[in-house]
Amino acid sequence: MFGTGARISEAIDLRWGDIDIHEATALIRQTKISNERTAHLQPAIIAAVANIQSNRHLSEKVFKYSSRDTAKPSWNAAIKRAKLQHLSFHSCRHGFATTMLHKGIDVVTVAKMGGWKDVAQVVKTYGHAMTDKTVTNVIFDTNLTQTELASNLNNCKQRKKR
Repeated sequence: MFGTGARISEAIDLRWGDIDIHEATALIRQTKISNERTAHLQPAIIAAVANIQSNRHLSEKVFKYSSRDTAKPSWNAAIKRAKLQHLSFHSCRHGFATTMLHKGIDVVTVAKMGGWKDVAQVVKTYGHAMTDKTVTNVIFDTNLTQTELASNLNNCKQRKKR
């Protein structure tokens, strides 16, 4: 859910026929907006999915849960093993959006990749201001001093004088 922005209901409904290991994609049936999208699966997710014990019938669910309630015990046990504070299923979707935004991915792309119908919803819900005052340093993408270049020019000038 963190890697794709999928809602818990969308993750639970994922079928083996929705996953293309070679293309590293999953078809997400977006329950909330009645649409479908193809999500990219990062290498770590591909490895994890490839290791799930299953007969891989195309119509069979990837995860054996029938609802969020049946997934909750496994979810809570994983959180406990990882020694994390309690996280809701939605924390993954929230993390997907805020991480992408904080990594500089534009809000339109975040909305598209995460399956939000409305870009404004992404901004309103997940667009948190960063508190690091130095974040504005990114607007200057060139070095303000040219020490290496200046040094090379000085060396050339000194050789010409000889």
